[in-house]
Amino acid sequence: MTGHRRWIFMGLIVIPLLVLADLAWTGRLSPVLEPDSGTYLEFDWSSPTTILGGFRTFGYPAFLKFAALFGRDNAAVPFLQWLAATLAAWACFWGLRRGGYRDEIAFWCAATLMLNREMLDFGNLIMSDSLATSLALTSFACFLACMARTTTILDWFGMAALTFLTYQVRPAYIFLIPLWPMMAFLLDLFLLRRTATWGRRLFHFICMTFVTVLPFVAFCSLRGAVVGHWGLVSFGGCNVVGIAGQLLDRELAAELPQSIQQLANRIVDAREQRTDTPGPVDYESFENSYNPIVWGVAVPIAKELQNNDVIAVNRDLTNLSKEILRRRPVAYLRCLLLNAKHAFSELLQLTFRDRGTLFVVFVAFLFHGWSLLRGPVQSRSAEANSEDLRIESHLLFWSAIGFASAKSLLVILVEPSIGRYMTAAMALLPPAIAVFLAQQMHSRASESKRSSAA
Repeated sequence: MTGHRRWIFMGLIVIPLLVLADLAWTGRLSPVLEPDSGTYLEFDWSSPTTILGGFRTFGYPAFLKFAALFGRDNAAVPFLQWLAATLAAWACFWGLRRGGYRDEIAFWCAATLMLNREMLDFGNLIMSDSLATSLALTSFACFLACMARTTTILDWFGMAALTFLTYQVRPAYIFLIPLWPMMAFLLDLFLLRRTATWGRRLFHFICMTFVTVLPFVAFCSLRGAVVGHWGLVSFGGCNVVGIAGQLLDRELAAELPQSIQQLANRIVDAREQRTDTPGPVDYESFENSYNPIVWGVAVPIAKELQNNDVIAVNRDLTNLSKEILRRRPVAYLRCLLLNAKHAFSELLQLTFRDRGTLFVVFVAFLFHGWSLLRGPVQSRSAEANSEDLRIESHLLFWSAIGFASAKSLLVILVEPSIGRYMTAAMALLPPAIAVFLAQQMHSRASESKRSSAA
């Protein structure tokens, strides 16, 4: 093993161990229950109907059952979520190397992911956020492998399986299904397969579509046969009614179809008796009204009207929301604009305050200071050829932009762009920043070595 490979290997081992030590020192290896934790812990495994018919997917409850094998009271969950985040960082190191990145550049990208905000901030919570992000990053590593010049059946199987597991742990990652084929087509067109024929690009796009869409369609079809609802989970109506319910008033309720008028009128009655659902005057009021509308008004009323039938509740809330938004498109657009502006602001703040970003910026600062003290060196040609450098500069950058955009779009359409949701969207932005800093460090280090040798 060469010297630089040795320090890369050591770094991949030492950094996550230091993170683990910090988590233990600060008490973040102790599990913390959140208000939603009970819906995962009390998941009903009694029959296929209850497994597929609830408003939670089975992924995270299955993980909690696995964690229970290693200790009671969820004691092993924070450690296992740290382990998942570490494995995801290692997988991304592998995926970036498969995608054409030099070892040193891939290492610094992986180092930022070892300090990712999802794991450090949410890793000890009995919630699906941290594990789902780790799975999404691992599926991204497989995506990179599938974008390489040569691929294996294991690369494709890994991407299909990990993408499926990601949205089974957290349905909000359903955006990965259209994202991977679209990103593959655009990256092939403008970067990776510019000289390839349209037939080859189209074949690659079809393969990507097949391995991402087929598992989803198969699962939804199975679920439709078992519980009578075609879809990933019966929960989407609970999300979007948090926006639509804020636009509902007495006048609009009278315009709605008879089948949902009772639900609409009851929601209006309940809102008039509350002071915490003023409606979307600005982003702050929009966000503050969201949870009270969903969990304090709409869902309890719908459950009462449908005798706690989860599928019927979701259907009614979905139909109500569609009718409201169809009749109030301008008001909905205003909500989207407020939400989008806040989402962009959150992405910037979360990315540049991320510990991984700060870590690689600090290392780059020290390195540039060291290069200043050493004095000028003779400039030589870069070790990597221009095409490899082009791929290295663009592949992760545009993948990170696509990932952040797709996740943000899904969020702003149906719920407020709070920091917790946008943290998942910015997962690939810190390593994308690390690429440019690492390229500069590597270039200066190589020039220094060549100058010394001369």
